[in-house]
Amino acid sequence: MSRSVAVIVGYLMEKNDWTFYEAFVHVKNFRYLVDPHQNFIRQLYDRWREKLSQKTKVQYQCLCGACTFSLITQVEEQLDCQCKV
Repeated sequence: MSRSVAVIVGYLMEKNDWTFYEAFVHVKNFRYLVDPHQNFIRQLYDRWREKLSQKTKVQYQCLCGACTFSLITQVEEQLDCQCKV
């Protein structure tokens, strides 16, 4: 049962962009007996860290100059100011 749980958790992590914990809790809610092997957990966690490092956090300044906001992935087009300043 350990390997199949790891496959399902890995699939949920990739499909839904979840952390290991989020995916594991989701599976555990349906089947409380799940207990993946520590090596599988480590591999899933390492994959999550690798995926997280590929994302870049970029900070932009609003066109009005009064506010800033952060994005996880870079936006190609210019963003319009939504504030009322």
